Amino acid sequence: MKTKTMVNIFSVILLLIFVVSMVKAQGYSDARSLGMARAYTALARGVDAPLWNPANLKLPTSKKFSLQLFSLGLRFGNSSFSKHSYDIYNGKYLTSSDFQDILDAIPDDGFRLFLDTEICPPFGFAYGPVALTFSGVVASDVRLCKDYFDLPDGWEENHRYDLGNNNHAEAWGYSTATISWAHVVKLPKIQKIILGVNFHYILGLGYGKVLRSWGTFYSGEYADFTEGGIKARMAQGGTGFAMDFGVAREYHNWTFSLAFSNLISHITWKRKPQEFEAYFYSTEVLTVYSIAENDSIIESDESTKDISSFSTKLPVELRLGAATTWKEILISLDYHQGFRERPGVTTRPYLAVGSEFSYIGFLPLRLGLGFGGDHKILSALGFGLKLGFFHFDYGINFNGALWPTHAKALSMAVSSSLRF
Repeated sequence: MKTKTMVNIFSVILLLIFVVSMVKAQGYSDARSLGMARAYTALARGVDAPLWNPANLKLPTSKKFSLQLFSLGLRFGNSSFSKHSYDIYNGKYLTSSDFQDILDAIPDDGFRLFLDTEICPPFGFAYGPVALTFSGVVASDVRLCKDYFDLPDGWEENHRYDLGNNNHAEAWGYSTATISWAHVVKLPKIQKIILGVNFHYILGLGYGKVLRSWGTFYSGEYADFTEGGIKARMAQGGTGFAMDFGVAREYHNWTFSLAFSNLISHITWKRKPQEFEAYFYSTEVLTVYSIAENDSIIESDESTKDISSFSTKLPVELRLGAATTWKEILISLDYHQGFRERPGVTTRPYLAVGSEFSYIGFLPLRLGLGFGGDHKILSALGFGLKLGFFHFDYGINFNGALWPTHAKALSMAVSSSLRF
């Protein structure tokens, strides 16, 4: 295969698969929320509020001033396999039954990879009903066709394997500067509710999407052949805007919070917009000998062309939360719903319940459970340190299972802030 082809394909893979994701409005860097399974929409206060619901800035229980020191989160894993799976099959001679069990663990829509991080830079602040925050956002959605995992069980003669038709990859990166504002509104019969908005200025860093991909592998009685192709759209920068909207209210001992992220959004990708297309095929019969002796057995045709600027929208997500306190226990409930399958957001509903125990005042302990979303089920643990106005938090999620060794992905976060 030509060197230029290898470089281009490797670049696409790096962009679309090995993207480090900072997923906006998912709360992966908010350690307190992570320790409560992200049941946090009604609990976010101060500098945390814009990420969840800007209306929370005006809730009576909010501190007057808060300053972000640092916030870092990480999620990594996949949609199908856990450490327990590795322990079962590592070093074992795999039978046909083992291969079938492995294949059954992969969803019909393909194998998904997760490698997400979120970093909120320091010095974002909230003062009363106003906040100014900054974030870097990269989101990716990568799915590999299930047929890839069917091949190792042995090739059937005179059988055609479709390896590319169900693949999907999309990734984007941008940074934002966000101004948030909340205001109390008096309505008949409802008394007071709080309305809040986020206004985001977006600086696009990069975008990539596989528009079409296909691949086949034909296993004949005496010969094996392969061919395939990919078409991708990319850009290296752009600008845009987005707006979030939220409603919040405290009623007796309860807090209710409703927010829409990216209710209005638009990014125009205008710096070096391009389309890349490649077609590859085997020039000889695929055998162990031919592959070992000939480094050009797979050939390709490729092209890259400049295109006009294009636009994308950020995914809209609904978050609904409720929280209350019983003695020394804080209890919260959340419902998250995306409206399109896009990087960072899923249309599969997510329901979470979280709790925080404050029997030791300076050392709150947290637990949470989540259902649905990307992982069907998850468990959460976390703790905090409150030393006067200095707050430190740590949280961890075990995605896809209640027990750590059976988790298919892990999410961890640490964060710190000053609150007066």
